[in-house]
Amino acid sequence: MNKVLVLCYDFSPTGGTGILRTLKFCKYLPQNQWIPVIIHAKNRNILKFLSNSPDIMFNCRRYSSLRSKLFEYIGILSDRYLKSYRYIFLPDIHIYTIIPTFLKVLNISRREQIDLLYCSCSPYSFAISGVLTKKIINKPLVVDLRDAWTLNPYEYYPTILHRKFDEMLERFVFNNCDSIIMVADVIENKYIDKYGETVSNKIHTIPNGFDSLDLQLIEPENDKFIITYTGSFYGIRKPDSFLKGLKRFVESNKPNDIEIHFYGNSSRLVEELVNKYNLSRYVFSHPFIKNKEVYLILAKSHLLLFIEPSSATPTKLFEYLSSDRPILAIIPEGEASKLIRKYSIYSCTTPESEDRIAFFIEKYYNSWKNGLFKIHSTRTEFMSEFNRENLTKRLSNIFDHLCNQ
Repeated sequence: MNKVLVLCYDFSPTGGTGILRTLKFCKYLPQNQWIPVIIHAKNRNILKFLSNSPDIMFNCRRYSSLRSKLFEYIGILSDRYLKSYRYIFLPDIHIYTIIPTFLKVLNISRREQIDLLYCSCSPYSFAISGVLTKKIINKPLVVDLRDAWTLNPYEYYPTILHRKFDEMLERFVFNNCDSIIMVADVIENKYIDKYGETVSNKIHTIPNGFDSLDLQLIEPENDKFIITYTGSFYGIRKPDSFLKGLKRFVESNKPNDIEIHFYGNSSRLVEELVNKYNLSRYVFSHPFIKNKEVYLILAKSHLLLFIEPSSATPTKLFEYLSSDRPILAIIPEGEASKLIRKYSIYSCTTPESEDRIAFFIEKYYNSWKNGLFKIHSTRTEFMSEFNRENLTKRLSNIFDHLCNQ
């Protein structure tokens, strides 16, 4: 068995969808002859949690934590000052942890006789720590970008100089790592256009996916028509257009058997908009829920709401698609819309199309009202392509290739 050192910021089964990518890789890597040695910055008590959770147990050779007061203070700063910290901290708020992280990773790598380094980003500072470690121990480095770095549409740069400096750091990592993993072809193509041969021979796409063991195969109840959204709102990702469309539908139909449920960390924003549009009778806001609960919530829904202003393909999309429920997608044309059209009963529209949003809500509502609601199953083809187990096999093949060169 080979050993891969996995460096990530968070590694919690109760964390967000981005964290699940790394956790599920580590769950299935031992099946492919790779033992993960996990180093992360949060959740000191996770090992106890894992040992009591047979559904997420995996063979982990060693557990180590980077948790410190420094990480805690940095997290507080980033939450309080948001855009202001970008004037000072590049590539991210964790820049001052690069050297401490490097020393920790170097120590564990030598002690455990690591065969390969794997960094899950963001934060991108971890990738710099990974490059420094690679230069000392001379082992392959794989950098997994869960989101685009400098090409991220949500990224904020105070000046062009800040962007140029961050691009310099990105180029440093790309030049010195052995493989770069992207989550979507569209991101891979953008980076190939930007850096050309520098990345074209080392870049790969492994999409986000779902774990078939998490699926909940149940029928939704029929006393209410349930629309569900899971995830948070931030930046330009907002529910305004959907709620405006919902208001038009409600004013035209006066329904008494429809509920819209938002699950995530945006309760205040949702409640403000709900009150603004006088929709409190229909819309309910809930806190963030654990991954296992997500699948149960989706299975109890009749229509899933997907809002994404970019062409990103987050883990949430694969959770939606694996549920076999219709999807109302408010998105631009791109990678996400292609997947939805291929694997789901869908209605895609843009944020500006409030009339179309109202029309689609009415369409699915009337279908349910008339007893025509049916689950559309593409499970066999979809499971084969996007199952976490199969995606991890693709990752392990990259590991094997790098170690056998």
